Amino acid sequence: MYALNGRVYTANEPQLQDALALAYARHERPRCACLGAAAPMYIARSAKSFVVKRMPCTGDLHAVQCPHHSHGSDESILDSTRPAIQRDPVTGQVQIRVAFAMSSRDKHSSSLDACHNDQREVPHRLTLRDLVLFLWSEAELTTWRPEFAGKRNWAVVRHYLLRAASSVSVNGVPLARALFVPEVFSVANSDDIRARRLNRFAQCWGYRSGHPQRMLLIGEVKELATTASRPHVVIRHLPDTTIRLPPLWAGQYAAEQRPGNEAAPRQVIAATFDLNAAKELATRDAHVVAMSAEWLPMPFAGASQDARW
Repeated sequence: MYALNGRVYTANEPQLQDALALAYARHERPRCACLGAAAPMYIARSAKSFVVKRMPCTGDLHAVQCPHHSHGSDESILDSTRPAIQRDPVTGQVQIRVAFAMSSRDKHSSSLDACHNDQREVPHRLTLRDLVLFLWSEAELTTWRPEFAGKRNWAVVRHYLLRAASSVSVNGVPLARALFVPEVFSVANSDDIRARRLNRFAQCWGYRSGHPQRMLLIGEVKELATTASRPHVVIRHLPDTTIRLPPLWAGQYAAEQRPGNEAAPRQVIAATFDLNAAKELATRDAHVVAMSAEWLPMPFAGASQDARW
């Protein structure tokens, strides 16, 4: 429930959208009514609606049963990278600087090319892993309660990731234009799904004429080959596309694994890519983030664990 202009609205109340639109225009801030303290919120404007989101570092101000509640440990990720994340306090729009290239004209070199020079972590810029964790936090996918069991599937994860991306720009590029999250695959609708995907790619790569634009893929790993001469990844819900990975990436990925650790229930890959001369998806940077079975990034899976970017 949200307190706004002297009235409390439920999240599903039809009048809430009108109230949020008015508050957005007036630069007014709603408050969550889960506790008497009324934690401050902000309003983000997505393509079709207004969304109420929690303010950074306020997850522990919400009641445990509140959808906006979050253990304080997962909020600390915002502190170490705050210079790279600039949020408009009125509109909630976020400007992010990243350490990897989103366009051929970006001056930042590929983190893969620079890995031997220990330049993957550029001060005050987010890595691919950082960006994944930030989006997961913005989408409020770092919270889990028993009643979510059986309800958080890829369709749900995708919906909230795309909604979170609608208020984020990366290196000056609207993330909603560059982000590709595969939709749930269906054999019966495979032709329509493929047509929508190709149209999505065409829209992005035609965005900046004369400067080839890279896209950012976020998807669940189905198959990951790191020892082959040409490492590749198959994305779940993208069965007809094998994405080739740069040979150098295999060594980088192997170095990040900890011997003796059990495999994570899920793995999510984030990768920047464009089209090569053969019209195939050519990956430029990639990073795999371990997830729990409930889609919680592993640093957040336990309440006692420190979250660190």
